[in-house]
Amino acid sequence: METRRVIVKMKEGYALSEFLRSDKETLKAESLGHFEKDENFKSHKEPLSIENKVREEEHYNSSFYQKMGKMDKEIYRSFKVDCQSQEDFNSVMNQCENQKEKVESFYEDGHIYFHDLPNDPEFIKTQRKVYEQLGVEECWDFTKGTGQIVAVIDTGVVVNHPDLTENLWKKGSQIGYTYPNTQKMDDSFGHGTGVSGIIAGTGNNGIGIIGTAPEAIIQMHKLQLSGGKTFMSEAITAINVAKQEKIKIVNCSFGVLPNWRNSEAEKKFQHSINQLTDVMLFVFSSGNGTKNNMIGIDISNTFLNEINNVLKVGALNNNSRKASYSNFGDDVVYAFGDIMSTDNRNSYSVFQHTSAAAPQVSGICALLMSYNTNIPIQKVKQAIIDTASSSNKKVNAFKAFKQIQKEFA
Repeated sequence: METRRVIVKMKEGYALSEFLRSDKETLKAESLGHFEKDENFKSHKEPLSIENKVREEEHYNSSFYQKMGKMDKEIYRSFKVDCQSQEDFNSVMNQCENQKEKVESFYEDGHIYFHDLPNDPEFIKTQRKVYEQLGVEECWDFTKGTGQIVAVIDTGVVVNHPDLTENLWKKGSQIGYTYPNTQKMDDSFGHGTGVSGIIAGTGNNGIGIIGTAPEAIIQMHKLQLSGGKTFMSEAITAINVAKQEKIKIVNCSFGVLPNWRNSEAEKKFQHSINQLTDVMLFVFSSGNGTKNNMIGIDISNTFLNEINNVLKVGALNNNSRKASYSNFGDDVVYAFGDIMSTDNRNSYSVFQHTSAAAPQVSGICALLMSYNTNIPIQKVKQAIIDTASSSNKKVNAFKAFKQIQKEFA
């Protein structure tokens, strides 16, 4: 059976291990929130571990927990429970149902997938034409994204790529990610590397490519994929880590798998983002049709419609018309669906579709934010929407910059 995941949020003071401790290796649990300054980090991370010597309920009495805000407390009390058999899944769901005096909520997790993994067509130089049409180069006389960190939730990144290594977030021996773990940033899919280059490829004397915000920093949050998809809860954890680092821009070149069974998971995912309305701006790719059909669909009443702090980005073709595969909607803005970027062979190739369009807009957000770091993120979002072309909703970085400059001079 494909792994099924249940998200369980405990009531304050109660322990998941009180009723879910299992000697089965098929049942795994891990906290949804990783807080590296937590003195109980190890025991809280894996509450069902037989090596766990700290009673979980004691975590809620710690000064670390007491100083948290409401959202962090909710994430701290939330756990992902992975079930490898139908028997385990049914057992977890039944036990949660029977322990409502201890369990605040529980639901089966949903899935996300990356809109399009890159291919390797012939090496063509499309970048400059793209940046000219998006007004990016005009912005560089005033700002190049210096000091802005963009969180990228994706497949990893090639850390030694000559156009990326200088602009990857670092903390001690960690490169590209934040909380202590054993992940490596190696990007076997190439998707995250392509996204990163579009946002913040380094301007290094004409070698390779250059990102829309060439002096911004990429903080990669690598998701482990299985069959091209992963659980929504993995993205929630990444978002929480980015929040702890006070990052304001998050690139999400992925979609949510439509599945009636996971409607509750979608609501929780939306909730986790909407709690950050005033502090983080999420840039989502609109998607390339449905999972099985590359014909664009209207996403006005889908998952993204319920998120407040989001820029939805569709793709234009080389004639500045909406690409046939690009999803669309009333509040979707557009960038280009074909652009040169970094790839996972330490080289360069064309990165395509809405997954490539979204990071162009994330980089533009970094340009605007770096001009004045006190600009509210909703003002950045609105400036990009207000100044997009009336004919095809193509974004214009320089017009958006001038609007910001006028309001926050």
